[in-house]
Amino acid sequence: MIQDCFNPHPYDQIIQRIFDLFDLDYDQNQSLSSIDQHGLDLNTLLYIMRLHQFDIKNKKILILVDDQSPKINFENQINAVSYLHLNEVTQSSLDAQIIINMTSIGHHPHIEQMPIFIESFPHCEVFIETIFDPILTLLGLRAQEQGILTILGIEILVTKIKFIIELNRNILILDQKVKDVISQILLETCNIVLIGMPSAGKTTLGQILSTKMNKHFIDLDDVVVEKTKMPIPDIFKIYGEDTFRSIESDIAYELSCMQQMIIGTGGGTIKRKINMDYLCLNGIVFFIDRDLDKLISSDPNRPLSSSRNALETLHKERYPLYQKYANVIVNNNFEIQATVDAILDEFYQIMNQLL
Repeated sequence: MIQDCFNPHPYDQIIQRIFDLFDLDYDQNQSLSSIDQHGLDLNTLLYIMRLHQFDIKNKKILILVDDQSPKINFENQINAVSYLHLNEVTQSSLDAQIIINMTSIGHHPHIEQMPIFIESFPHCEVFIETIFDPILTLLGLRAQEQGILTILGIEILVTKIKFIIELNRNILILDQKVKDVISQILLETCNIVLIGMPSAGKTTLGQILSTKMNKHFIDLDDVVVEKTKMPIPDIFKIYGEDTFRSIESDIAYELSCMQQMIIGTGGGTIKRKINMDYLCLNGIVFFIDRDLDKLISSDPNRPLSSSRNALETLHKERYPLYQKYANVIVNNNFEIQATVDAILDEFYQIMNQLL
């Protein structure tokens, strides 16, 4: 099952898709030779900051580098630029206002890694990621949690391609077209992650969304059963909930590395914050909220949903976590099509509001 899912797009394929969205033929030899996967030039930096209506004048810029980082030189063009090798963190760098990550740390498949702790930089206003796989790195997620403007690697990549096209083909690409291309790439690649109580309707919704959006649906609990060769109630009975949650976390990490997915989580996936952190990196999280009376299930594969008392206990414990981790809360008490439409509307709005 899991091997049939979509893996993140290879670099040349995503570039080809960007060219397609710009309504242009793709010259692989010319294009790939001009684009560094993790590079950033001054024109791209200034352009993307203008799109976000952020003035970098007089801002202190810190560029994170490692041994694999491309060589760049902003010093002669922008004041107050410094480079920080990851082995050389100093007190003088902690007042940076703009941080640019030009390392490959946090890239697929090692999405659990971060080059720095953003909390150590209390004056940071903007974090720029040059990695586009995953869509949002763990460091980018931490920046967002701190209220820091976070610029995605896919924004950088699309902007670099815009300048290459304009230079090589002598055409002008308008800002709105750049925004449209970024939004479309995100619409196509970004996962939808469904969280909620058992019997909230995550599987049914996931299957409908999969058909409508041409994204592969996968149920996390089904993957647990596939990998362990055991029904979930047997895992609980023989090994206990802690063992089940560890297996679930391993699979959540594996699914988090994928794109173009609809992911239905288990009811308790939210009990471990790291699960939700990983699932956020390539996805938007929807809490499928459903009245308690509609959640009682006689399904033997739902060991924690067998009685109202058990459900009330679960609901009280988990409801605040569903609210905490959701990007969007969707009510699923009425017609299923209304819930599907609400998810689609919210998803499209989020993708179109990033710029």
